[in-house]
Amino acid sequence: MKNLSLSRLACVGPLAVLLAGLLSGCDRLKQIDELPARAEASRVAIAALQLEVATAKKEITELRDDLGATKARLLLAELSAQQATATKKAAEPQPISGESLATLTAAIAGCVQVAREIPAQDEMEARFYKRFDAYYNPGNGLVQNNARYNGEMPALYAFNKCMVAKGFPLK
Repeated sequence: MKNLSLSRLACVGPLAVLLAGLLSGCDRLKQIDELPARAEASRVAIAALQLEVATAKKEITELRDDLGATKARLLLAELSAQQATATKKAAEPQPISGESLATLTAAIAGCVQVAREIPAQDEMEARFYKRFDAYYNPGNGLVQNNARYNGEMPALYAFNKCMVAKGFPLK
């Protein structure tokens, strides 16, 4: 470029600028031509996102329904547990005291005698019946007995029948 004169350089400069401008215009035209394709790709991406949002909303609704059903089942289970506890407490025998305790103790003693006096068919049964005993347990509110063997069942039956006759049904 040493041989180029200043006038030539002056001509080349604007020409280069013009050429650069044309080339950049081509790049811009190319970018403008690509805009519809980019817009379509963006529309597809937006549609996919909208579909994901709709799916997520549906899943949220289903999860809320499941949560509501689970809460309802939990409430039913808690209510059932409360009812079972109340029923159990109501079914538990309550300890007695005072005159009622004295009456019960006398009834137990009398019915133990009835059980011991039932006629035995052999010596073995007679031993079972003679050892039969019962008492009131204030710890659990029950009348308990010492019948453990099959041979003691007639004595236990006679004892229970006597207690019912005296107004103390046993469980």
